[in-house]
Amino acid sequence: MRSRKKTIATAAAVLAGLTAMAAPANASLPKTAGSPDLAREAATTTAPDCDNGQHITLNVWTYYTSLTVLSPLDALFNKVCPNVKVDQILVPFSQLDNKLLATASTHQGPDVLLNNYVVDYPELQRAGVMLNLSKFWASYPDKSQFPTSAQLTGPKGGIYTVLSYTNLVGFWYNKTILDQYGITTPPTTIAQMTADMTKVVAGGKYQGLAESGVGTVEGAWLFMPLLLDQNVNYCNLATNKAKVTAAFGIVSGWAKDKLIPSDTSTWSQSDSWQAFVTGKYAFGLLGNWNLQSAATTAKFSYGTGVFPPDDSAGRSYVFPGGEGLAIGAYTKYPGVAWQYLESTFLSRQGSLIDFEGSGSIPIRFDVSSEPAVKKDKFLAPFITAAHDSARWPDNPQTAAMQTAIGQAVSGVISGQLTASAAAAQAISGVTKARQAGGGGC
Repeated sequence: MRSRKKTIATAAAVLAGLTAMAAPANASLPKTAGSPDLAREAATTTAPDCDNGQHITLNVWTYYTSLTVLSPLDALFNKVCPNVKVDQILVPFSQLDNKLLATASTHQGPDVLLNNYVVDYPELQRAGVMLNLSKFWASYPDKSQFPTSAQLTGPKGGIYTVLSYTNLVGFWYNKTILDQYGITTPPTTIAQMTADMTKVVAGGKYQGLAESGVGTVEGAWLFMPLLLDQNVNYCNLATNKAKVTAAFGIVSGWAKDKLIPSDTSTWSQSDSWQAFVTGKYAFGLLGNWNLQSAATTAKFSYGTGVFPPDDSAGRSYVFPGGEGLAIGAYTKYPGVAWQYLESTFLSRQGSLIDFEGSGSIPIRFDVSSEPAVKKDKFLAPFITAAHDSARWPDNPQTAAMQTAIGQAVSGVISGQLTASAAAAQAISGVTKARQAGGGGC
């Protein structure tokens, strides 16, 4: 990564779901029979670009901490392209951006690559290091199984990255606590959640909400859904100052009324999870990557939901995390590289293998009907969020925009900023970052 990104690399990786993907680092993704539909999918998959007997090596650049977890996916590809060797090349997350950007000069790079689209995609796309996938996507038989948010385009059109899975934040509640206070129905709006937190905290035994409020991209990740359901995002903050101020007012109120601890201003997402799992918090704004841990560490009854919208008429929106799938601009085998993506991550069976091994949320609509996915009642809200998520800004300074929001959030929680001052600071910081990135969004 370029030096200006080094300070945010770790947090960005967490948000992108890197830690979630790395969780089963010492184990292989499980083999799964899945539904009869998976067998039909495998039977109808063709490989027009790799069935001619070529013995080639396909280089895949990834920052997965253990390459063995990709073996079952590679095996899917080799069923249709048996003569192609897949070489999974581990590139440390902190080095990937620089290495990819260097390929613009050398014209030598990966055939397939994974990228952190939350912050790196706009810069990589503008550098011309990723192939335009439009012609492949146009003829892809299963493209209707993906929401439009699964296609990342450039300022002049074209598709340069596609998504097969994601990681998102959502709403968690401690049912054991709610039962003690006669709260029989978990809140479904921010106002209801605030009222329930007030009731619980007044009892003197428990805390209200565990969430990240640190002055980085993580704090922004948890704040922005307060605005997204009102059609306010990084691209139009300046024209919606009243709504931005009101959103900061909600967080300020939580802090002043002791519904969230003052330490929240320094909490990462990991810190907020560790707090929630103690059983002392009524609610948590946490991620799907916590589901695996909850099954073994939570000693209380809990439930999940979508991030509460502003009111009952609103729709919940959150930003997606995860990794993007792309083909290197200088590959000699574009058709084979696409076949790799189509038969692995993008396929129904590959999505299911990925889900069962990592816990990441599959984006394909049809995978949500798979038994392994449907049986997990805690997963459903995250599936809903994945199918209708917000779009990230198309600007190389997206990370700086997030940091500006995170710093304002932390300042409000710590009491250093009023809601009005936080809104002004956030809008100014986001505007400057957007302009530094060329003004696009």
